[in-house]
Amino acid sequence: MKYLLSGGNHMTVIAKLRTKQGLMDAKEVAPLLDMNKEVLYRKAKAGLVPHFRILGQVKFDPVALAEWLEERQVRP
Repeated sequence: MKYLLSGGNHMTVIAKLRTKQGLMDAKEVAPLLDMNKEVLYRKAKAGLVPHFRILGQVKFDPVALAEWLEERQVRP
């Protein structure tokens, strides 16, 4: 599966996620992953993006997202 990141720069996105405090919603995460909110929700529901639900709302842990992205980086 291919995940596109803004500008193709994994490290910039990962660094942004690592400095983020608190939980994130799809409105914040979708632009970082270069996808729209609906696609992000579908991928989360399918178990392809780390997430969890709080009182029916989908939330994302920025540290978990950063680790998830690091695992999926293409290494030269």
